[in-house]
Amino acid sequence: MGYKCVNCGVIKEDGSKVYFINNINSMLPIPTCSEKCAKEQIQFSIKVLEKRINALKNINLIEEVW
Repeated sequence: MGYKCVNCGVIKEDGSKVYFINNINSMLPIPTCSEKCAKEQIQFSIKVLEKRINALKNINLIEEVW
């Protein structure tokens, strides 16, 4: 059955090496086909989280009457 690399999309056959990275948004590890793809996916995840953190830091409070 094999797997598909989450980073580059290449489909690998059974018996191929796989490099798993942990994803904080999922209980399942993410499969990548190489150390390079794994590192790129980690950097992508870091950028997404940094954007979320910055968005939280810049939240404007809205005062209203309930």
